[in-house]
Amino acid sequence: MPDEATPNTALPGDKLLQVDRWVAVGKLSRDVAHRLNSHLTGILTYAHFLLNETPETDSKREYAETILKETNRCRDIIAQFQEFARGDTSEAIIVNLNEVIEKLLLLLEHKATMESVKLVRKLHKRLPHIALNVAQVMDAFWNLMTNALEAMPKGGSLTIETTMDKVNNLLVVEFTDSGPGIPQKDRAHLFEPFSAIRHQHAGLGLYSTYWIIKNLGGTIEVKSKPPQGNTFIIKLPPADKV
Repeated sequence: MPDEATPNTALPGDKLLQVDRWVAVGKLSRDVAHRLNSHLTGILTYAHFLLNETPETDSKREYAETILKETNRCRDIIAQFQEFARGDTSEAIIVNLNEVIEKLLLLLEHKATMESVKLVRKLHKRLPHIALNVAQVMDAFWNLMTNALEAMPKGGSLTIETTMDKVNNLLVVEFTDSGPGIPQKDRAHLFEPFSAIRHQHAGLGLYSTYWIIKNLGGTIEVKSKPPQGNTFIIKLPPADKV
């Protein structure tokens, strides 16, 4: 039994296991990344050598270029994994979630304009404050918004809405795009690592987003009715529930 004078110092069993798991993942990722990067550096060195020694008129030059391209892609994936496993160690602070979203929209406006995507704000004016790691949540929301833009290569709209679920006392954030939607058979794999369902390149974006929200005590789900677009729904506890 934990000491009654300090009831919040002990973690529940499932939380403790989760922390241990993340520590193990961090240690493993550093070792694996170091080993793989060592081998990839050798591959890149020889690929550059082959490319420099192969005339532009030689059809084999394309092979060397492909090796360079794919090896660099592997290094990018490793870098993503290292960043994800390392996480952000800064502490949670009390903030207004609308202000966090406004900062992200300011950063996204130029990209959205260039891609003919209209950003629509529907932010609840009296949203309760929330305790969160701002850097991590900005990263999670940024992943969702940039993925939405990629789902609308011919333009469209992205609506960001914040509301309150008064029944369950939860903050709700919805990201709705007017893209083609996600087929039902793909939704079960949407938050898996290196999933390429949303776009062509593999990565940890949605997987990272899932774990950031989960570690905040929240939930994330997607609703989609192709070809009517997607809605990612995030529910988070306000500061008085953390």
